[in-house]
Amino acid sequence: ALVILGGALAGVPKADLRVRKEFVHFSLLRLGALPAIVLAVIALPVWRLIPAFAENPELLWGIRLVLVLEAAVPPATNSLIATRAYGTVRQLHYTANGMITTYLFSALGLPLFLAIALALFYPA
Repeated sequence: ALVILGGALAGVPKADLRVRKEFVHFSLLRLGALPAIVLAVIALPVWRLIPAFAENPELLWGIRLVLVLEAAVPPATNSLIATRAYGTVRQLHYTANGMITTYLFSALGLPLFLAIALALFYPA
């Protein structure tokens, strides 16, 4: 899948690669707001009322970390592979732009949200 993905991205001409407003908005919501909301929800003290978490803080830490990771990583790349297989060249270039934009936002946001999760939830 990664070879197909790399080939699809490499086949997009530079002229078709540009920052699109809709992908920036999507990335801000999906890779900025969603992880922030997840962090807020998993920080609620009600999680410690669950006996398994109260008895095992490492389990709660692991679950919190996974939830933050899931919220902060970019969407799956299968859409680009499907677009390459079934879409038009124009659709492929559009989808590739979206994927590149979300990966760029993720490169900034993922370390930030993981650092926040570590600071807030790592069991002492």
